[in-house]
Amino acid sequence: YGERNCGLIRQILNDYVTYVPGDGITAQSHCTDDKKAALYEDYFIEACKSLSLCGRFSFTEIQRIITRGALRDGDSFAILVSDPQDGKPKLQLVEGHRIGNPEGQEVPPGMLDGVTFDANGRIKSYNVLQSDKSSRPIPASAVCQICEYDYSSGSRGLPLLQHSWTDIQSEDELLKLEMLAVRQDTDVTRVLKKQGGFIPSDLASELSGSGTGSLDAVASRMGGKLVALEPGEDLISLESKRPNGNFVKFLEAVQRDIARGTGLPYEFSGDPTAAGGSAMRLISAKADRSFSRWQTILIQRLCNPTWLWVVGTAIANGDLPDSPDWFKVSWTTPKKLTVDAGRDAAQERADIELGLLSLSEAYSARGLDF
Repeated sequence: YGERNCGLIRQILNDYVTYVPGDGITAQSHCTDDKKAALYEDYFIEACKSLSLCGRFSFTEIQRIITRGALRDGDSFAILVSDPQDGKPKLQLVEGHRIGNPEGQEVPPGMLDGVTFDANGRIKSYNVLQSDKSSRPIPASAVCQICEYDYSSGSRGLPLLQHSWTDIQSEDELLKLEMLAVRQDTDVTRVLKKQGGFIPSDLASELSGSGTGSLDAVASRMGGKLVALEPGEDLISLESKRPNGNFVKFLEAVQRDIARGTGLPYEFSGDPTAAGGSAMRLISAKADRSFSRWQTILIQRLCNPTWLWVVGTAIANGDLPDSPDWFKVSWTTPKKLTVDAGRDAAQERADIELGLLSLSEAYSARGLDF
């Protein structure tokens, strides 16, 4: 509801999708054999062009869809499957509402919100709800759950905007009521103040612009419309005072409360015009830390298992040569957020000259491989 009806909510989600996966988090093999490492990377890049089981999404698009779903719904899921046509490793995307307790059946022991635990708290399986209301348990080893846990005892993630739904509804209602008031004020443009109790027919026709009185001939020569008022009458234009400054400030306070707790300051996704230079650097730094946190979640919970599934399956099938360290991989994230590219570039060059920053780290900060 919030994503469809609240521009600020959609902007917050768009910012996360733009800066977390961005153009894609890419893999870099750390196999000690350079030739095999190149083979692993080339095979993975080719497989990522169409990695979803439905054949519609690349791995970059999967990252974006999963990031948006995890932030909006609390968690997103990807099941490691093999394509029934050619046996290639694929990912089957499952939205958060598809994981839950069986419908119309007794909840199995150890299951909480569609997640089954063993006696030690390890996840054994996930219960996928089918469109025909049946259920299908999937082993935990074949499922990637992308979320940010808030509780050690929790089985599911919580939506990023869970705290703000009341404010989102309030903002929507306020805007609708204010819009209705503005339309009503716009509909009534003039007010005729009278001391009498009726409007003469000639005056009424002149006010409506449809009269044929003597003033019509004068108006036709002078242009515009002439209105003759009786003694004690006053025709004034109605000046609307809605929306006013107080309403705008109150609406901003509601939007700031919505943005709190999302990890992004209001000035980043809302209105940055009031922030100065130093304040904008702080705002960008806080936003970048939030983006980095979710990049780590995406790498640990989606990217690493996907590499192991795709490359490991290819090695097992003989499509790639084996190596003791084939599983070693790092990930290059999109270019980091900055508000002063020239200043940051100069500092980067100085750090490289002093040996405080390696070329590999500098390339990685720009979203490039080295």
